[in-house]
Amino acid sequence: MPEFSKLFGLPGSPPPNAIQRAVAGTPLTEQLLIIESETGSGKTEAALWRFAQMYEARRVDGLYFALPTRAAAVQIQERVCNFLVNLYPEATRPEPILAVPGYVRAGSVSGRL
Repeated sequence: MPEFSKLFGLPGSPPPNAIQRAVAGTPLTEQLLIIESETGSGKTEAALWRFAQMYEARRVDGLYFALPTRAAAVQIQERVCNFLVNLYPEATRPEPILAVPGYVRAGSVSGRL
């Protein structure tokens, strides 16, 4: 797996923090992890790093983020897209889907419901 900073497009960034190392170091047999920490503490990156490990091991085939607002969902979807571009070649890259009430986007295709 690529180095942490390359996965998130953060050259020169600090190494993974304690939360991120703990999540990444948890055995893949653990099916549920709950990460609770303050805003900006790296929870999203920890979850994505964990997803990458489990996806590579074929233990999962998807990831779901439930967020309280449309703005938060759009922001997270952009971060997930950037993460996947850094991790997978285009031919094998999972397609992130943004689904919020009345609107859906997958890649360059979007629509209203």
